[in-house]
Amino acid sequence: MVVAIFAGFAKGFFGIGWGPFVIGLLVLLGVKPQIAVGSSLAVRLLIDCLGGISYASMNLVDVDIAVVLTVAGAITAVPAIKLATRASEKTSRIILGGVITLLGALVTINALTVIP
Repeated sequence: MVVAIFAGFAKGFFGIGWGPFVIGLLVLLGVKPQIAVGSSLAVRLLIDCLGGISYASMNLVDVDIAVVLTVAGAITAVPAIKLATRASEKTSRIILGGVITLLGALVTINALTVIP
């Protein structure tokens, strides 16, 4: 519950966080990576919809960006899911850990180099 509250806040405030926090913690707690990702995505559907509707209601959505992200994401999601279900649990853990670490490093570097 605490992780979900923290992750939900990060998702709403920064647009990131739910996946790395929740998936990372679930994997550390022994949940298979594919189950952690699937469970997180199912819950994120509602959270992302609520967040997206809130931002859209405040005119904080660029339609061109949203369309490009939708098309690109739709094209790559299903092949990625098929690939993830074929990977071993160990390989999935290594890939998830690496990607989460890389994203954290990139966000941190970006935060330190952006001048307010």
